[in-house]
Formats: sequence, structure tokens, C-alpha cells
Amino acid sequence: EMILKENKKPMNTPSIFKKICDLLELTEEDYTNQIGDYYKDHNKEGIVVKVTEDGKNGLILSLYEMTSNDWTDIIYDGSLPTSRLDGETNTKLIKSRNNYQAEFPSVAWISNLGEEWYLPAIDEWVTIIREKDIINAALIKLSRTPISNANYISSHLEKGSNGITDEYYHYYIEFNGSTFSGACNYKVRAIAKF
Repeated sequence: EMILKENKKPMNTPSIFKKICDLLELTEEDYTNQIGDYYKDHNKEGIVVKVTEDGKNGLILSLYEMTSNDWTDIIYDGSLPTSRLDGETNTKLIKSRNNYQAEFPSVAWISNLGEEWYLPAIDEWVTIIREKDIINAALIKLSRTPISNANYISSHLEKGSNGITDEYYHYYIEFNGSTFSGACNYKVRAIAKF
């Protein structure tokens, strides 16, 4: 049995393919990304979780996660991050607040990863959870923490009613893909476009 290695590390299929492209003098534009690939571009690195048909663009999931962090304990005012589909817009709305770092610790943590990272919206999480086995295999191969059976925060807020005043609750997603609203401690993971 022959195992291909580079720098004394086993190479996965995407790495082998990229190496072959290099040998054939094909450029990065000739390579198409696949779900589960390791992606690195400058200071941004993660696991590919979604790709366009041509494989040139998509989303990556951060290699790291933050555990047990509150969404916020303030009454939210201003423009609300209510998109179920667009976590990037939701995160920008949150970051437009003067004191978002103190009010939204999960978004502050994501901001430390870089400007391109954002908190996934609920439907973006659903897409990630559908590919969890492939994504987790890639994370484990890189000795990173896989997506666990915990609950992950989304950037999506939805209006609820407590019988006295209207309040907005963030949505979170369980590893099995169920979505719920509430205010507790959960895990945080970021995504970015490529």
C-alpha cells in the first residue's frame, strides 16, 4: 500500500489533486473546490461547506469554535437581524451597534477572526448540518474540534410574544438540524465566503 505524503503528512484527495495540478502547470482557477476540502487564502482558512456549481465560490466554516457564550442579554433595538438566509447581513446589522462587542460576545469573537467572517443565519446552519459527516471528517483530519451535539447560535432573530411585551429571540440549531429559539449558552462558529 502506498500513501502519498508531503512534508511527512498524509495527503487527502483534494491535496493530491492540487499537487497534480501544480505538476501539470494548471492554475488555482483550474481547481474546483468540493465540500469537505481544506481552504486557505491569505489569513482565511476553513472547511468548504457549500460550493457553487463551478466550484469556484462558496462558504467555509471556521476551524475553531467558541463555547458557552450568550447571544445577548439586552433588549434589542434598531435594525433587526431577521434574515433566515443571510448571516452576513445579520452580522453587519449587529456590528453597526456602538457597543456590539460588549452586548454580543459571540459576534465580537467572530470579529476577531477577521472582517470576512460572520455568524451564520439559521438556513445557512441547516446547509452545514446536512453535510456534517463530511465536514467533521475534514475537521478531525486537521486535528480540529468537529461540530458537536451541542446547540449552535445563529444570527437570525425572530419576534415572539411573552404576553406583556414583544421580544425578539435568537434562533439556534441542534446538531440534528432542529431549530429552536431561546436565550442560553451555546457554541459559536463562523463562516466566510470565498
